[in-house]
Amino acid sequence: MARSDSPQYGRFPPPPRPVRLRPDVRKRLWLPRLITLPFLAVVILLVVGLLKTPVTLMLGNDVTGRVDEVRPSRRAGANRFDVVYSYTLSDGPAATGSGTIDTGGAPPPAPGQTVPLRVLRIGSFHRAELRNRNVAITGYVCGGLFVLVWGGFIVLFTIGAWFGPRAERHLIRNGDVTEGIIAEKRQVPGRRYVQYEVLYRFRTRNNEDRSGILPVTAAAYAQMSEGQTVTVFYHPSKPGLSRLYNNSDFAIVGFE
Repeated sequence: MARSDSPQYGRFPPPPRPVRLRPDVRKRLWLPRLITLPFLAVVILLVVGLLKTPVTLMLGNDVTGRVDEVRPSRRAGANRFDVVYSYTLSDGPAATGSGTIDTGGAPPPAPGQTVPLRVLRIGSFHRAELRNRNVAITGYVCGGLFVLVWGGFIVLFTIGAWFGPRAERHLIRNGDVTEGIIAEKRQVPGRRYVQYEVLYRFRTRNNEDRSGILPVTAAAYAQMSEGQTVTVFYHPSKPGLSRLYNNSDFAIVGFE
């Protein structure tokens, strides 16, 4: 990124600058980041559980297994049976598996009968599914919608907690720097609390006047005054992306 002509630039090293999270921000982020981990693990398990059967049926190879045990399923439906089966892999080792089938009123397979399987094998990992298990499409659609909505929320929250500050880090590390002023202080009433924000103005190295609005805490709001000089970092090709240095999550090493 290009170097700013502002006299304030001499305070800071040229880009790329060494930056790090401010200590108070690091303390603020560790709990949300920690909370996301078990929820993200649950999302991964749900996705794996949802996809393992259709992926095995689509990508697996045809294998003939043998029925070892058949019993009525505890799931709803008089025509549903739990089947325990065994099969032999191409390189010799035997394996067992189980699944539920819906016979549609026909007699269930008897122990000792053969049963068609689909076996997915990746290296030493392998899993099997009954080929004619009559997958319940409705259940997969409902499960998929749940994982999409709930899992999507968790993924977005995780991205915000772990990667959200990266855009600001890039701005402080590589952006142009100039002087600005606090043009206006605002208090925006809400239903439960008052939001504090400041409007600041600055001029880019191309003599383009720009402004930005930054939500701040009540403590930071009280320390600011209209007309106060501030240091502004901005993206040289997108000056609409800007940040007040003293209120950023990142500090330049040696200039905290």
